[in-house]
Amino acid sequence: MQTEITDYAEFITNCDTLIRTGRLPHVVETLSDLNLARVPRKWRQAVAKLCRRAGLMAQGLRLLHPLIRGDQDLSSPPSPGEICEYAVLLSRIGSIDEALNLLTGVDSSSAHEAMMYQGFCHVSKWDYERASGYFESYLESSADIYSKLIARVNLSACYISSERLADAETLLSETIEIATREQASRLIGNCYELRSQIPLQQGDYARAREDLARAVSVFGGGRSYDQLLIYKWQSLIEAEESRDPQPLLKFKAEAIERQHWESVREADLFTLRLKFDQKAFDHLIFGTPTHSYRDRILRKLPHQPSENYILGAPNTNCLNLESGKLEAGHSSVPGIKIHQVLTALTRDFYAPRTLGSLFSELYPDEYFNIDSSPVRVRQLLSRTRRWLEENHLVATIDQNQGSYRLHVGDSFGILLPFERPRIESNTILFEILQKRFSEPARFSVQDACAILSLSRSSFHRFAEWAVNEGLIERFGQGKSTRYAILRSKTKAA
Repeated sequence: MQTEITDYAEFITNCDTLIRTGRLPHVVETLSDLNLARVPRKWRQAVAKLCRRAGLMAQGLRLLHPLIRGDQDLSSPPSPGEICEYAVLLSRIGSIDEALNLLTGVDSSSAHEAMMYQGFCHVSKWDYERASGYFESYLESSADIYSKLIARVNLSACYISSERLADAETLLSETIEIATREQASRLIGNCYELRSQIPLQQGDYARAREDLARAVSVFGGGRSYDQLLIYKWQSLIEAEESRDPQPLLKFKAEAIERQHWESVREADLFTLRLKFDQKAFDHLIFGTPTHSYRDRILRKLPHQPSENYILGAPNTNCLNLESGKLEAGHSSVPGIKIHQVLTALTRDFYAPRTLGSLFSELYPDEYFNIDSSPVRVRQLLSRTRRWLEENHLVATIDQNQGSYRLHVGDSFGILLPFERPRIESNTILFEILQKRFSEPARFSVQDACAILSLSRSSFHRFAEWAVNEGLIERFGQGKSTRYAILRSKTKAA
């Protein structure tokens, strides 16, 4: 039975109190039963924020999507606050680029949170230098004290990741004083955990332990995310002092059990500093998708990665991801989309891919729609699973809590180049046409659809792109429309 709300102001206040006092399951149950279609426009942003805080991203997106991306006429355009909330929800499901595009169009003087949320997006990309700038700007705004404390903590983390240790130490000491006055105990614990990393990087393990002990006094010994971070630095100190990676391997097992994949990546990085192994190094750097984190790996580990890497078993039936061809039998991946799915799923060996991040890579020119986009991604994943099964390739695409991971078995391997650029559909479609038709031969829509295995509507979208790029020329109208390759102007040559 769906929950009907008569007083939204009271409802929002009650849910906020429950979240602050740790009674999140009750809020999740209440919001899950809410009739989203009946939530008035006035309250949608606030309710969507509650959904985000409760971990119900889909519900929050469904509340705001009609306002931001809907095709119906609204009495007033989306407010800066509504756009910001929709963007941060997108970022939480992995649609980082779309979130950033929305946020950059918001006037930050009327919605200070736009700067904070852009900072979060760049942190998700491991771009700590750019994130720092947004957090610094946010601190110059008229935002409330508690929100600025959150920005201070995140800015401190960026400074540490950018190796601006003196700036981080000054900011953290100031933040601890402010957080103590505001009785923001969790943020105080966060500051101590962050500050411990500064002497740790300097080799002063005694001082690092002092701040970690202060953090433990705030968070206790439970199984929270904050406690896991403390455990990570304690394990690193123990491993560094003993020159034995065993404490880090024990921590890595804990991080895997708790599915905190960035901690697993960090454990591998710290372990390699103690005991280098080329194969493990290749796994780490090939399995890390962003250049900024790869640069960090190379700063910490001054070694060169191999030219390529086989995910799975070497000396077996191997798929060359760059060409899309199977070495045994000389067959190829059938279609661009399956090739794109496999490329997307092999970018990160650690963190599974969310539906939002997969959609962004598979459909880079489209907006995410919570009602239709997940279905389209799941259909492509199903097609990819069928192709793997039909070719007897021992690999599975596993799903867990809305995220997807490719597992490669013992008798199959995927040959990966170090750089794995996005497989662009339109470029590949044009290359296929270019090989089939020579200048000045003309072809019809029907001819092209048969060759490219596209529907007429999909071909028309491709043709619009190709004409605008100066790659093909259009002749005639309606059923008599014909196209021709413009070799002399091609940008793909």
